[in-house]
Amino acid sequence: MLDFKQPSSFLAERDWICSFIFGEILGLPLRISNETSSDYTIHHANRKLTIPDVFFSSASSNWLELESLPELPLACWSVSTSGLDVNLVDDVVPVLFGAPGFYLDVTGNGYLNLDIFGSVFFMLSRYEETVKSERDQHDRFPAIASIAQKADFLNRPIVDEYVGILFSAMTRIWPRLKRKEKQGKVLVTCDVDVPYDDTLKTLPCIAKRVAGDLLKRHSWSKAFKTLNNALAQRRGNWSHDPNNTFDWIMDANEAVNSQVTFFFVSGRSSIYDVSYNLDEPFIKNLLLKINQREHQIAMHGSYNAVCDSVQLRAENILLQQTCAQFGINQDISSNRQHYLRWDSKKTPSCLDAAGFSYDSTGSFADAPGFRYGTAHSFQMWDWGKCCALKISQLPLIVMEVSAMDDLYLGLGHTDKAIDLMLTLKKRAMQFGGDFTLLWHNSNFTTEKDREFYLALIQ
Repeated sequence: MLDFKQPSSFLAERDWICSFIFGEILGLPLRISNETSSDYTIHHANRKLTIPDVFFSSASSNWLELESLPELPLACWSVSTSGLDVNLVDDVVPVLFGAPGFYLDVTGNGYLNLDIFGSVFFMLSRYEETVKSERDQHDRFPAIASIAQKADFLNRPIVDEYVGILFSAMTRIWPRLKRKEKQGKVLVTCDVDVPYDDTLKTLPCIAKRVAGDLLKRHSWSKAFKTLNNALAQRRGNWSHDPNNTFDWIMDANEAVNSQVTFFFVSGRSSIYDVSYNLDEPFIKNLLLKINQREHQIAMHGSYNAVCDSVQLRAENILLQQTCAQFGINQDISSNRQHYLRWDSKKTPSCLDAAGFSYDSTGSFADAPGFRYGTAHSFQMWDWGKCCALKISQLPLIVMEVSAMDDLYLGLGHTDKAIDLMLTLKKRAMQFGGDFTLLWHNSNFTTEKDREFYLALIQ
């Protein structure tokens, strides 16, 4: 049993982070006590490790103000020069709070200059998103405004690396310590936004589409495919629809023993929401097939439900009841917000109040990577009540459009795109975390799409 002594302010925040670091990640039993101090200390076998309390102590006078954010450029630390042997993405790590360095004194006590605990709270709570005002056209905090992007560490799980540094420092003092072994998984997901070509629902829409194929795209073959698909849809045959890739997705994942989670929108609260209804024959058959093949059904919270617990609960009840009417018995307790809309101050508590167990919205829309600095799931923070919530975040690491679409990184079907996504996969699993992938069913329009996908789900 380790004895952990921490400063007596911000106790709920500190306890939450200790639970994540020592419980969820390291698996080390801990006895916590609070005292008037400017440092954290870990005591065991007549020795101790001292870590400075930089973030909370300095932020106490300007809490949730711009002045409390780290100053750029960040200091960098070449960890190996301090005699620590750590599994890292790169030996040089950015220092969010504190300073570079670790050393042992002549008595065998250790001193780690990096404020691990404040830095981890800063990342997991998304502190900066509650402070900064930058938002995109969908009211999302963008990657480009984040310290992770500006300091060039969005592509590395900095929280997981920091925890590794802490454990390495501890084993320099107590070599017999053992941490929990965790093996990462590939978690494949699909947001069902456009399950079929919904521009072919009416005759005027079909005519407009065919005219576009001929006059704008100058393609007789595309016009023929459009007409063929429209006629087939009217006969209840969806096999010609380019968005109907669900069988292929399930086939590909079953071949590698992977279960896919499909997120369905059940409510409409905006023009940005989907055009399908859950009781349509196509959607009913799709839900039945997903369940029959033992894949998972989850909820895709509608566009304006992002901060509305009543709407979120109503949408989940509708999805659950619809599935029950079809004879599907799944506990639908996972969510991802449509358009990855998120308000770090409000959304976690709204989802918790709506009864969800997990959310997997946790990625920036404009760039893939480690928004929370980790690939491990964790209980989310409630900024309103300043306490840990029951609901856990399962961070989304890669959404395909974030890397490939012209609206975002714009890497297209290039080697740079697949190399980036595979690198993120490797780094997520390097630290025993999960690589959560989102690939939309409507984005398998080329052979390259399928080639990339197959490489990522292996």
